[in-house]
Amino acid sequence: MMQFLRFLAAPLLVCTTFATAAEIKPFSAHYSLSRGGLDLAAVTISLREYGADRYVYESETLAVGLAAIIRDDRIVERSEWQLSNEAIRPLAYSYSHFGSEKNRNATVNFDWQTQSALSNSRGKVRTIELSPGALDKFLVRLALSLDLQDGRDTLSYQVADGGKLKEYRFTRAGEETIETALGEITAIKVKAGEFDRKYGTTFWLAPKYDYLPVRVERTERGALYRMDVEAINGLDRVLARTLPVAADIQPNRSSEGSLGASSVTSGGKTVDTISQESSSGI
Repeated sequence: MMQFLRFLAAPLLVCTTFATAAEIKPFSAHYSLSRGGLDLAAVTISLREYGADRYVYESETLAVGLAAIIRDDRIVERSEWQLSNEAIRPLAYSYSHFGSEKNRNATVNFDWQTQSALSNSRGKVRTIELSPGALDKFLVRLALSLDLQDGRDTLSYQVADGGKLKEYRFTRAGEETIETALGEITAIKVKAGEFDRKYGTTFWLAPKYDYLPVRVERTERGALYRMDVEAINGLDRVLARTLPVAADIQPNRSSEGSLGASSVTSGGKTVDTISQESSSGI
């Protein structure tokens, strides 16, 4: 899986995410990422407040199992943002991938006084002209949950990605009850971007847990990758089962991008490991 989400650019629609009805609650959610029953990574996604109306939304991914033996990957994606006139406004986005052949880093810094953002990825510095309601490509996930809480039907977002603004679109695909580590959960099924047999991403977002994802599936080149919830802390509740043990690594603290996987061979066996193609996605 080259990207955990792949979105295609299209004519932009303005959709500003407001947080009036949707109460913002700090949380941490833990997931396992697998392919074909083989555990690849442990993922933690969290939201915390660090000042008046200022928040940090962060994801950390650690290789586990055989994948960790082959490569000690660690991916950190982070968004700093604020509430401005009851709307989400990104301040800084960062991504770091450690453990790959070359450590990868990217940043986007937002300047709302000049309505622009400065993107720095793989040594390429670009200026992005912003429109009202623009988000970074990680924060869009939180915006999706908040907009579903508010009952919005238009799930289209302008996103600073790859040195320009792109449109990320989501489509409701009905309701489904699924089995999870937390028990049976009824979730809203949402598809991202355009979907076909070879590529596509589907979210299962649970109203019971403020529309946090309880499952995400990504199809890429015929391979199916799945991220399943293991525990949720916060949201006025604590639910968990025994979590997979992450790889025993000592990573640097830093942080861009999206989650993926690649294959390597060890002892005659093909093993999936985490990878990242920094261009867009979740």
